[in-house]
Amino acid sequence: LQSAADNLFLLEESSPGVSLEYKNNPKSEDGKNFTCHIANAADNQYDMYIAVYADSGCTDELFRSGRLPPGTPLAQLPLARALEPGVHECTVAFIQVEDGSETVHAQTLITMDFTVS
Repeated sequence: LQSAADNLFLLEESSPGVSLEYKNNPKSEDGKNFTCHIANAADNQYDMYIAVYADSGCTDELFRSGRLPPGTPLAQLPLARALEPGVHECTVAFIQVEDGSETVHAQTLITMDFTVS
């Protein structure tokens, strides 16, 4: 059992996780164009897509970025449709992809409050 645990630990060390870089609470006046800071952190080793969903099941996509190399931030998010005034809890997916392909390497989901004034 100890040998299996040691091998798992070595595997985790050789495959770093997803480093997250963001500021919560993107803001918008029109409900469609949000000012934010969401990035593929510079210390990540893989390109990444950022996706925003209106629901926790990730079926109602509001935004999907292009492929972002490590160290690339997003300052603006133009959503596919406008959100009503208020605070909306959205799911944000950080999706790392393998070099030269669209194979998902790792994915992390968080929730963020999107505020429309």
